[in-house]
Order: sequence, then C-alpha cells, then structure tokens
Amino acid sequence: MRRFSAERRRLIARGGCAITKVGPVAASGGTSMTDEEKIKKWVETWKRAGPALERIKNQELREWKYDPAVIDALIEAGLCSTAPRPMTGLVEQQRLFRKLRR
Repeated sequence: MRRFSAERRRLIARGGCAITKVGPVAASGGTSMTDEEKIKKWVETWKRAGPALERIKNQELREWKYDPAVIDALIEAGLCSTAPRPMTGLVEQQRLFRKLRR
C-alpha cells in the first residue's frame, strides 16, 4: 500500500487539505455556519491546498522508482478482479448505427 510523503501528512495534519472535518459549527466562533459560508470555506481550503498538493504530486512523480514487480502485481490484480467480456459491444454499436440511419 502506498504511503503519503511527510510533506503531505503535514499538510493534512494542518487542515490544509479537504480531508478536514467541516461540521455544522464553525471552528473559530462556535456559531452555526450557513451553507454559503461552508462553500466559501471549502473553496478557500482548496485554493490553499491545491497548489501544495500539485507540488507534492509532482515531487513524488519525479522521485518514483519503477518497480516491475509492482506493475506486474497491479496488472495481475486487474485481470483477476474482472471477468472477461463475451463481446466488445461493436456489434451492438453497429446495430444502433443501422437503426439511426433508417
């Protein structure tokens, strides 16, 4: 299982990510938040967190090491978790196109 980088964990712990709890009571004043206030808080949170998360993602992608065993395991998991389809749907699509043409 993949683990978060230290910087991402710090960001989440500080509440700079959308993984924070947004309840019916504002964190600062103890008064009820209106829907509009909740939406504004959500937008402000993502304005702060978005660039930081993008930076973290880019850093993690640059530092990622290719491991054939991991890729093979992911492919195997995908193949084992789905049943093969009896057909691709191309025949059904052609039937619908013929119907539309008439």
